Amino acid sequence: HAQTQEHLLKLQSQTARKAAQKYLLEAFVQLEQSLSQLAEASRKGLAAQEPLSEPCSEVMGNGTNGSTYRGCQARTIHGNICRDWSTVVPDMTGPDNEYGLGDHAFCRNPMGEKDTIWCFTTNPADDNVTWEYCQPIEENQPSSGLSKSSCTINECKVGETTCVEMRDRFLAIYGSVTDKHDQLTEEIDTVRTNCLKSAEDINSAKSIESMKLKEAQVDLATATESGVESEQEEQQATTFDEFLKKEYAHQMKECCDNRNGYMSQLCGLKKIRAHLYEASGRTDMPADCEVSDWTDEPCSASCEGGTQKRTRAIIAPPVNGTQCPPQEMVRTCNVHRCPIDCRVGTWSEWTACSAGCGGGVRTRLRHVTVQPFFDGKPCPEESEEQQCNIQACGRDCEIGDWEEWSRCSKVCHTGHRARRAAVIVEALGQGTCPEPDAEERLGFEECNTASCMSILPSHRSFLECHSKLDLVLALDGGASVTRGGFINTLKMTMSLVANLKGGHDAMEVAILVFGGPKTETDVEECAGHFTTPPDFWTDCGMRWVTHITRNTMRAAHSLRWVRYPESPSLTSMALAEAKSELESAGRTDANSVVVVVTAGQPMFEHMTAKAAQDLKASARLIWVPIGPIDPGTDEVLKTWASKPWQDNIVKVEDVNLLPTPATVNAVLASIAQKRSESAACATSSFAGV
Repeated sequence: HAQTQEHLLKLQSQTARKAAQKYLLEAFVQLEQSLSQLAEASRKGLAAQEPLSEPCSEVMGNGTNGSTYRGCQARTIHGNICRDWSTVVPDMTGPDNEYGLGDHAFCRNPMGEKDTIWCFTTNPADDNVTWEYCQPIEENQPSSGLSKSSCTINECKVGETTCVEMRDRFLAIYGSVTDKHDQLTEEIDTVRTNCLKSAEDINSAKSIESMKLKEAQVDLATATESGVESEQEEQQATTFDEFLKKEYAHQMKECCDNRNGYMSQLCGLKKIRAHLYEASGRTDMPADCEVSDWTDEPCSASCEGGTQKRTRAIIAPPVNGTQCPPQEMVRTCNVHRCPIDCRVGTWSEWTACSAGCGGGVRTRLRHVTVQPFFDGKPCPEESEEQQCNIQACGRDCEIGDWEEWSRCSKVCHTGHRARRAAVIVEALGQGTCPEPDAEERLGFEECNTASCMSILPSHRSFLECHSKLDLVLALDGGASVTRGGFINTLKMTMSLVANLKGGHDAMEVAILVFGGPKTETDVEECAGHFTTPPDFWTDCGMRWVTHITRNTMRAAHSLRWVRYPESPSLTSMALAEAKSELESAGRTDANSVVVVVTAGQPMFEHMTAKAAQDLKASARLIWVPIGPIDPGTDEVLKTWASKPWQDNIVKVEDVNLLPTPATVNAVLASIAQKRSESAACATSSFAGV
């Protein structure tokens, strides 16, 4: 540990250091598990197999058909465990029989009738295959039987197998660093986009405020100019008013003096006339004409000068006196200037609200086009304010009561019932509201917790699914799965697919085996950094065993010829390929399901998370993780799986449990969840054994 930490600390990149620590820890855990499983297998094998009467000999002998083989190989080339010969051909077994058969399960070739050694298998792929070929444990090397063995520590040498493992480890570290680089690049792009958006918002706000400032400055200049003009006009009006007052006083004084002078002369003339009449002895005194005051008719114009007719009546006609003056006259009137009313333009658009919530103000303006003069109507308001965004800030939405529980999602192996709560009052302003799939609005409870095996008839082992679904099976062939684990994955998939009822109104299935790139260049290209698109199989380890087909039996048999990729797990590309397959060949009237069987950490965790999120938008995503899972990976898988994750994660603790009916039925039950009436797994009819 200390030596490892010393070398890890020399890595300058913190991301590379974390990735190396992670993968080294995984390698250590896998090694411990492998040693534990090996020890357990050895213990069980020694307990179950009785030693031969003579030491094991792995020499084939008699050519290559192995008719004289007396070795201790007890597994087939596909990893299946051999059956005891005494349980299959008891009449050919015995302590001293010529075929080497007895109460054991070692590979033999009795009578040399087959090409090489073989045995009856305990786990046939289907009803038609009951035996498989074997190969010696170690060619042409004698064995000392099943006596107690010791472990010899090998010298520190790097062999071909070690090179492959080291390559995969370093490629995984390189892929992790590349994935982190892409993730950080995306985060930088997101921050840059947000910054640009914020800059646009700020610039927009600045433009609005700048426009308002310019409008205010124009209004201020106009008001200042109007104020100066008004002051000047006021001064002129004051001066002219003083002049008019003085002129009026002068004219009135002069008029009054003239009137008094004329009245005095008239009074004197009347007295002289009276004395002259008395002196002449006349008694008929003269009488002057008397008229009434003037009566004015309305002026013909309200301003700018009009005419007005005036009339008066004769009160007393003249008797040898002064004749009557004119009874009518016309004079000018309303000679003052006509008033000029204020005129304004149209309203501008409303400005942006000053607040997003809690009550703000928006304004609009209009400009004066004609100023008022000569007692014209004054100008109306030149600006107007209005309240806006009066809703409260930070008011969260209100959620109603829970609806009724849905039907159970699965017939067995623990399903879930769901219920939802609807939003009855939407959030306002800066208020928040839980997402539709948040626990405040979507609840689950377990149901149908019984094992699938417990609901099957005693003579049956597998469920048969006849749902109308488009199913894509993505099988991890990465190095972390191991060759034996990959073989068990294929066996499980064969049993699973064989129990899917294919048809136009039933299942259609596609099978993808995925590995990953094996060189640094391939890692870059498969991560999307390429000028020429890479080859999906040779460069990225993607191989379609079969595209979407309704012939499920043919799909199951096609798995017999699949090769083990033995490379890192490029899970992100597998998910993208599954999505593309469903989009191009899937049925529009069928639901889509993708099942990922994996035991390894994906090369690009960030890209895998994105690909899973994209896939879940159009399909249900189920994960079948193999082997023990650390808590961190377990939590990540829960976010990658469709909701509820409890229905869409089928954990398999041991790779040897993959082909078992319990595991196959658990996956079948998860695939055909009863989200609708057409989705179901049947227990009354079965295709499997």
